[in-house]
Formats: sequence, structure tokens, C-alpha cells
Amino acid sequence: MVLKIADYNFRLGLLTQFKATLLLNEPDIYEAGDTDFNNIQEVVWLTEIGPILQELEFAINHLKDWMTPEKVNTNSFNFPSNSYIINEPIGRILILGCWTQPFQSCFIPLIHAIAAGNSVIIKPSEKAPHSSFIISKIVADVFDPTYVRCFEGDGPESLKFIMSQYKINHLFYTGNGLIGRQLYKFAADNFLPVTLSLNTICPCIVDKEADLKIAARRILSAKFLSAGQTCLAPNYILIHQQIYFKFKEVLLQEISKFFPQNPKGIIQCGKIIDNNNFIRLQKMLLGKKILYGGHSDKNNLHIEPTIIELTSEKDPLLYEEILGPILPLATFDFMEDGLDVLNKHHSCLAHYIFTQDSTQADLWAQKITSGFVGINSVMWPATNPNLPYTNKGLRGIGTYHGKFGFDTFSIKKSVMISKFIFDRKFLYQPLLGKLKLLKKLMK
Repeated sequence: MVLKIADYNFRLGLLTQFKATLLLNEPDIYEAGDTDFNNIQEVVWLTEIGPILQELEFAINHLKDWMTPEKVNTNSFNFPSNSYIINEPIGRILILGCWTQPFQSCFIPLIHAIAAGNSVIIKPSEKAPHSSFIISKIVADVFDPTYVRCFEGDGPESLKFIMSQYKINHLFYTGNGLIGRQLYKFAADNFLPVTLSLNTICPCIVDKEADLKIAARRILSAKFLSAGQTCLAPNYILIHQQIYFKFKEVLLQEISKFFPQNPKGIIQCGKIIDNNNFIRLQKMLLGKKILYGGHSDKNNLHIEPTIIELTSEKDPLLYEEILGPILPLATFDFMEDGLDVLNKHHSCLAHYIFTQDSTQADLWAQKITSGFVGINSVMWPATNPNLPYTNKGLRGIGTYHGKFGFDTFSIKKSVMISKFIFDRKFLYQPLLGKLKLLKKLMK
């Protein structure tokens, strides 16, 4: 008896059609990125379209393997039998996206949910309205609304309506911790499984053995994508005291090349999402020592790429998520001092470590706790679908990306197929007097 793969062609067809439609709407995604964030096409590709296409291609190429029943060993007590694990859909998945990367936060979990055979409801963030509209348009173009549909509008009101009209079997949320806590309480009251990917701190360490120029370039390139409004952007740089002044000099040299001073206006790296966040970021700069940038334009919601110097390890900017084009610098003398700062975060989304000393890199990686660690890399490890994006503690709960996302949206069903060629009469009644035999067989 062979267990067959059900619905493979259906799921593959949906993923293939989704990919084709995404590419067809590429100009509209660029326009939404420009309107909502003032991002150029290259930034939209790096932060949105590219990662989605990578996940899609990975899922399409591996779907048959993921869906194939996994044969596992059978213990001697159940001989002769064959044992399998089958992945079954959970049911209906509710995906709540975030504004920082609206397409990616909606579409990557959608890929996993579809690959696992689920139906889906998507609620994009209303803070990025043009992106939300295009997300809804793409979903409507690809999917039957009884299978996948999108709701736009106010978050709380939409969620209230969705929960009143649909039975949800799993909730997937990407966003800030405050809303995540509220959703977790709601899910607990309703016995609803959740995956929470919450925005937290992403520290960056530059050790004394780092290649300073490459470290500076990689950090700056990632930090100021979309005006620093990506959840994996480095929150601050913790620099070894021995190379601090040299690295600061290199950093300022490189940022002046990436974002040269323009006497006619503000140096632009994207638009702040709304006025509330603009005011929040301006307050962060009050009283700070600004090494580069710092100017802003309230009418256009622009803040220059800005580097600031912190003078105390108690500075609030070491402990709150920035989500903007502000990069604080701080120092440490010994690894233990750096770890003291890092451990005060309790749980980080990611850590980035720059060093050419492999022993030091291993030590940093072992001693810190985060979703993933990038050694001499910033952000881009998250684009590898072979690596899990793991949430724990204050950064959320659950795992996704690649096969890990497929598993998140699947239920593991155990199947054992026994044969008739050997009749295990020792299990038949009466059992009296068979204790010694049962103990021997069931080891």
C-alpha cells in the first residue's frame, strides 16, 4: 500500500500563477513603493519583490518533496508495519501584515500557507495604503475568493469583522510588540494557534579584527534602505574601543559617498511612513551629538541619513526600536561589556557581528540570543529560504521561511499500515498471564 500525494498539481498551479501575476504587477509594486515610501525601484526590489520571488521559486521547486509522506522507522513491537508522517493543512490562516515591508509581510507567509494547502485571509497594513491596494488587487487576480481573499481598511475594525464572519485556524502577525501582545491574549482566549513575528532590536557589533571599510559599507547599505524602515535594519553599532575613532572616520567617509551632502536640499533615502513616526524620530535626535545628517523636511516627511554618537550605555536609543534613518554609535572594551549591553534586550530579532577572527565570531554567536546571526553580513541572511526565521520571547513565537513555513502551516498526521502476514495473538484477550511476554516485547 502506497500513500499518494493529494492536491499537488492544484497547489503548484496556484503558486505558479501567483508568481506570474506578481511579475505582471511589478510596475504597480514599484509605484506603490514610491508613493508610500518614496523608494526607488532598486530598493523595492531588494526589500519586497526579490525576497518574495526567492520564496516562491523555492516553494515551487521543493513542493513535491515537502508534500510526500515521510516514511519513518517502526518499532519492533509493531512489526510487521510501515509508518509514515503526512502533512495536512491546518485550515484557514489569517495573515496580518505590517507597514515596514507590506508586500513581503503578507506574501511570504501566504506562499507557505498555500504550499501547505490552506485557505487564507490577508489583512495588509492600512499605514501603507497604496501597497495595500496592490496587494488586494494581486490576490483578487490570482485566487478564488473562497480560497484566498484580502480585506483592506482599519486594522481593529477589519479584524473584528473577519473574526465574526470566518472560523480562523491559525493567526500569523508581523508587526510591533504592543499589538502582538494584544493578539496573543485574544488568541489564548479563543484557543487559536499563532505565529508572531515582532519587531525588536537588531544590534550590530564591530569587533577590533573587522575589515572596517567593508563593515562600514555593508552596515550603511542595509541600514538606510527605505529610510531605515525595515525590521531587520541594524538598530545601532557597538564598536570596540580600540578601533572606534578609526571606524568612525571610515563610516563618515563612506556615508558621504553613499549620500553626498546637497546644499540645495535634504539628503534623501526615502520617506517616513507618516507624521506620527516623523515626530517620534525627530524627538530621538533632541540633545544628541550628530556626526552626519540630521536635517529634516516635515512637509515631505524626509529625514536625512543620520549618524549620532551616544555617550552612555544607558541611552534609551540602545534599547528602543528606531525604524528610521538614525544610526547611533556606542563603544565597548571587552566582550563581556558588549554582552552586558546586548543581554539587556532579552530577545533580539537579529545580531550582526563584524570580525575576521573566526574564534571571536563563534563566541559572539554562541553567547547571544536572537532570531538569526549574521557574521560579516547585515539583513541578507534572512533571504536564504534554507534558514529558519525563528521567533522567541519578546520577538514573538513560531518559525517560518522555506520548509519551516510549510511546517508551521501543516498538521503532522501519523499513519501506520500493518500487514496480515503475522497475527500478533499475544495482544488478544485474555491478557492474563502474558505480563512477562509483554514486558519483553515492548522495550
